[in-house]
Amino acid sequence: MPDRLERALEEAESAATTAGADVFELCATEELSLSIEASDGAVRAEERCVERVIGIRVLDGGIGFAATTDLCRSALIAAAHRARDEARLVRPARIRGFAAPERRTQRRGPPFLDARTTAEPREELRTLARELEAGIQSQRVLGARPVGIHEVRARFFLRTSGGHAAFEESSRAAISVHALAKKGDDAQVGSAAASGLALADLDGPAIAARAARAAEARLGALPVPTGRCSVVFAPEVVAELLEALVPALLGDALDRGTSFLGRQLGAPVLGPRITLEDVPHDPALDGAAWIDGEGLPTSARVLVRDGAWVGVLDDLESAARGGRRPGAEALRTGASARPRAGAHALSLRPGRVGRSALLDGAALYVTEVSGAHTIQPDTGAFSLGLVGFRVERSGVLGVGVEGATIGGSLSSVFGPGAQLGDWTEIHGGIRAPALRVDGIEVAGSGSDPFLESIH
Repeated sequence: MPDRLERALEEAESAATTAGADVFELCATEELSLSIEASDGAVRAEERCVERVIGIRVLDGGIGFAATTDLCRSALIAAAHRARDEARLVRPARIRGFAAPERRTQRRGPPFLDARTTAEPREELRTLARELEAGIQSQRVLGARPVGIHEVRARFFLRTSGGHAAFEESSRAAISVHALAKKGDDAQVGSAAASGLALADLDGPAIAARAARAAEARLGALPVPTGRCSVVFAPEVVAELLEALVPALLGDALDRGTSFLGRQLGAPVLGPRITLEDVPHDPALDGAAWIDGEGLPTSARVLVRDGAWVGVLDDLESAARGGRRPGAEALRTGASARPRAGAHALSLRPGRVGRSALLDGAALYVTEVSGAHTIQPDTGAFSLGLVGFRVERSGVLGVGVEGATIGGSLSSVFGPGAQLGDWTEIHGGIRAPALRVDGIEVAGSGSDPFLESIH
């Protein structure tokens, strides 16, 4: 028997027809989420949300879109009319329908869903949050600001007037810890997080301990001198830089000439050690999915192979504009949003350099950057604030550093001189190794012969 959301989806189909739409796509999503935050020995916030949304896309010359959280028939009809009216005003669309242009068989594995992730409030999660904070307290670590426990359980339905239908159910759980350390007047925060299909799969104490160690290690951080030096980016920073690289991989960026990677697929654009893939079937990564936001079956795709740009990220419309076969790369944050091209889950293939060899001769180990959102896809240039550690001549991490910026570009970071560590870490929807770049510009205060001597 159809539940409330499925009945609303049927009503939306009737509403689209009533509004005079001949070609349409209906998306329905339901998201149950739970967030718990604890600090100072107590749960300070607990929020549970249930969101059900119907999104309607209409093809009538152009593509129009409207969404509603009100699932009654009158609201659905009004949304269908808004989508139809917009479709008649915008530029003509290249696609002629929302159904998959070709049928592709796919062997689907088990859903990315764990029955233990219920997104229901329960005392065991409150206890876990309090215990994680208590476990990191020490002479210098005062506690968490805060400990976060998160669960999400979601359903996704898609139907089109062409008869295409798709369904996916998923879950995700995460633990995040922001530890506060203090020594005298110096206070520092260290962070760590991990996610998976269920909280039971995550090592909460280890996550909290990483955050506490990071906070303590930053106590007494010094300014960074100005100079050119060798820098090793930690995997979490590499993940941020890869996320900033995604807009340059879009099909639209290729067609418009707005990607710093150029306008020709197959040409070497990054260093020969760089192989980047979209791996949507890896359950360890956020974004894992068997279907994309337009209901097409997903598959692993190589985007950059040995430095050559070989794959672009398209939704149906951008693929049609560029004359390409759709690659099932449409993302949707929910039925309230239009689908857009993007990567589901990225994996940068690791190198063969061990940790000690990667650090040997480097000056800085960067664990955090600020301003990654300002990196422009048309140039790849950046100026980012940094936090990290000085690397001693013995190759071990020394005193913490902060108060400086690094300048460069994504093409230089992932360029011919890039060296990749032989291990990877998962950060959200990205699996990445550490990465070393020699001769990068560091702007701080003053100069330091030690930094200037290491290239």
